[in-house]
Amino acid sequence: MWANHGAPNADLAQMPEGTVGAKLLFTTAPVSEVPFLAGAPEWDAYVYADPNDTNPSPTSPRAVMKVRLLQIDIAVKDSRAKETGWIFGTFVYGGGPGGQPGNGWFNVAPVGVMWGNDPGYSGTGPLTQTWLNPEVHMPHVGYQGRLNGPVDNPISSCMSCHATAELPQGTMVTVRSRTPATAKSGRDDSSLMQLPESTFKGIASASCEINSIMNRESTNDQVMTKQ
Repeated sequence: MWANHGAPNADLAQMPEGTVGAKLLFTTAPVSEVPFLAGAPEWDAYVYADPNDTNPSPTSPRAVMKVRLLQIDIAVKDSRAKETGWIFGTFVYGGGPGGQPGNGWFNVAPVGVMWGNDPGYSGTGPLTQTWLNPEVHMPHVGYQGRLNGPVDNPISSCMSCHATAELPQGTMVTVRSRTPATAKSGRDDSSLMQLPESTFKGIASASCEINSIMNRESTNDQVMTKQ
């Protein structure tokens, strides 16, 4: 697909059944600020020197800093997900706030899985295409209770963010009137609920991964994990 980096061949973008994609997310936040990261695997990464700078430039100073595993995301190509063809899952290190202490790569707990975006969901009643782990208690998940990871946007979801990938590139639909606080409360935006179902499946905010109140996952860490 990427033989010509300037012109990817979208016809080769179909993944075979059982394909698994994974992403590791690290943070510069110390254990003193995020206690459940105690025992997390640590890497040395060449990241932006000021982890509190939320708007670094390409020329901002960098330094080798210690980063800790916070989140693992997976995506599985599965034909049982009839509408989307994919199942998404996200894991948090140590089980999140109040989780069991431990160490190493296996001390992660599933936040949940989702295999669709529950288009047309009114905001009340159970979701039918998201399962959240009742043993994990995060400060937020995704929009109206859909799945999203601890450092992901609470007014989006795993499926919403990744569903916006398309060729030719279209216009990103943003939900400007909502904030993390209103998203966490579960209140609905009437203008959002009037969008057609096909649009709703691709809703994401301007950024699919933002700083969360419970850590300092910032641009420098995202650069490290995505390059």
